[in-house]
Amino acid sequence: MSMQRLGVHGCVPANTTRVEWGRHCAIIFAACIFVASCLSSSVLYAVESEALKALDQAITVKLTARNMRDLQRVITLCEFALDNQLEETQANFARQLLTSALYERAERYSQNLLAGELDRNFPTLRALAVQDLTHALEYDSKHGEANLLFAKLAALPGGDRGAGKTAATVAVEELRNYPDRLSEALVTEAEYLDEVNAKLANYDRAIEADERNLEAWRERGRIKLAAGRSDQAIDDFLHLLATNHGDVDTLQALAQALANQEKYGEAIARLGEAIELDPQSSASYTIRARIRAVQERPEDALKDLDKALDLNSRDLNALILRAQLRSSDGKLESAMSDVERILRLRPELPEALLMRSLIHAGMGHFNNAIRDLRVVMNANPDNVQLKLQLASYLVLQHRPMEAIEVYSDIIDNAQRVPTDAYRGRGDVLLSVGKHAQAINDYEKVLSEDPKDGSVLNNLAWVLATSPVDDLRNGERAIEFAKRACDETQYHAPHMLSTLAAAYAETGDFSTAIEWSQKAVDLEDGDVKRQLSEELQSYRDGKPWREMQQAAEAPQPNDDDLNLSSESGAETA
Repeated sequence: MSMQRLGVHGCVPANTTRVEWGRHCAIIFAACIFVASCLSSSVLYAVESEALKALDQAITVKLTARNMRDLQRVITLCEFALDNQLEETQANFARQLLTSALYERAERYSQNLLAGELDRNFPTLRALAVQDLTHALEYDSKHGEANLLFAKLAALPGGDRGAGKTAATVAVEELRNYPDRLSEALVTEAEYLDEVNAKLANYDRAIEADERNLEAWRERGRIKLAAGRSDQAIDDFLHLLATNHGDVDTLQALAQALANQEKYGEAIARLGEAIELDPQSSASYTIRARIRAVQERPEDALKDLDKALDLNSRDLNALILRAQLRSSDGKLESAMSDVERILRLRPELPEALLMRSLIHAGMGHFNNAIRDLRVVMNANPDNVQLKLQLASYLVLQHRPMEAIEVYSDIIDNAQRVPTDAYRGRGDVLLSVGKHAQAINDYEKVLSEDPKDGSVLNNLAWVLATSPVDDLRNGERAIEFAKRACDETQYHAPHMLSTLAAAYAETGDFSTAIEWSQKAVDLEDGDVKRQLSEELQSYRDGKPWREMQQAAEAPQPNDDDLNLSSESGAETA
């Protein structure tokens, strides 16, 4: 939707829009009339002010402007003319000429930025462009193209999104009579909208205004894909490919949409096309690796990720996925190496910090795991899932009372309390001998999830084995234990052990011995010894009693933490 200007001597900047070219032609035409008028006036009155001379020079330079130096000259001359005495008609023309020159210079500053070339000069170039656009809009706040360019620049990383959104709205209004420019403005405005349906409405309008706007089709497809509307996304991507068969970005997006529908073969075929068209694109290999990981083909996925990182060592998506696959395969040191690479590229990237936290936990370095998790929590203090993760680390680090505090914070403050919070707190309360409170939490879980086998088993256990007489209830224990065993088809030794304890609590030792013996027979792990002791107790006519008293580990101080960024053994 951009076209080249064909100006004086055929040398004007590329990528100037049709609307701006129209303005340019209008200014040139007005300049000719204006100059003729001034010459006539000079003949009649033999008078020409310094301001008018400066404006005449600005017109001449603008008509033949070839570079940034020429545009600066136009800007300087116009500003001088406006600072001195000009008639209102002359001043209005000077403002138009100045606005046009400022916009053109901002456009030249922005060309590489909007093409995606965000190098180390990006902040400086954007600042210069925004400065010119701000100055131009002071003279013409309704300049559609200047507002559109401002909105595009503000949408780049670190931009002023509030000002950008306002500018985009103005651009949509001012360019409403130019369909191709309106279409581009609507696409830009969509970047500032948060609600999915609002974004889609903008893209619909953009396509209605100009069906040739491929970016509108592509972005609408991507939004639909992200919203889980894969069928509709595929339709948009196929339309794009019918128009532009060699569009690698669209092939990659189409592959993701097909994968979402579990059409893995078609997805991989599309990625094969993308790789053939552009074998240097790391994204095609990364996307294919993700699909192969879903297909449970980790070795093939890792080969693709290695290739992606050979092509682009800074491909964060490839590094993150490779770290996940290595971690899942138990290769924690290799996974940690990938995560450290990610954090060198993007310090404090939440996804990488969370992954490093999980890897530390897998290595048994819980202090370091908690340290990384707390960094992420500082930026997301109300995130319930992060709090649940912290509580689980505290349990594994033998700090049950702190874990209870975290679970209680979730239960007391979350808008919707997840059953995991009650389940987790119930388990920890059980481990420290607070049986009555544990029972309350387990019953809360079962009120929402009556088939939770783990909670059914634990509740039955405490009702059958608690040393607190008022809490025991053998009949209820049998009911819950049977429901737990139903969920596991009576194949879980620890649940059969609970059922045996429940029968023993009611005095039915023969049935208790039967289930206890089955538990012992099925178990071949570390708990076989305890199960055998329970069986002997029932043979002796004694019900089983248990109250755990988990000890609280000392709280770590700074010296207990490995505060270096490198992975390694914990100092405590």
